[in-house]
Amino acid sequence: GKQVAVLRDNDGHAQEDLRAPVAQWLADGRRELFIGGLEEGATLEPQLIAHNGEVVLRKVLGITPAADLSTWMTREKTEGALRIASSKTKLIAPAYMSAAATFIHG
Repeated sequence: GKQVAVLRDNDGHAQEDLRAPVAQWLADGRRELFIGGLEEGATLEPQLIAHNGEVVLRKVLGITPAADLSTWMTREKTEGALRIASSKTKLIAPAYMSAAATFIHG
């Protein structure tokens, strides 16, 4: 069968606490859950900032220094995703996303 990678924000909770309710559906090497680390932020937005820095993300997103980057990214998720997708600048993905891609693609 195919491998399944599930990604989720930690939302400020320990990975063990998030993994426990779904553990019965996970299977090593087949169905895995990938969760961002607490130290990198509770959701994708602060994790992207932590991995790429404000300067790079402001450039990619076209956000001026006057705007709060985290607030803008949280409020404008779809617009932010479209700007990132259309940018020629390569961003560094959070480690859990890279691990999920490696799990699926090797």
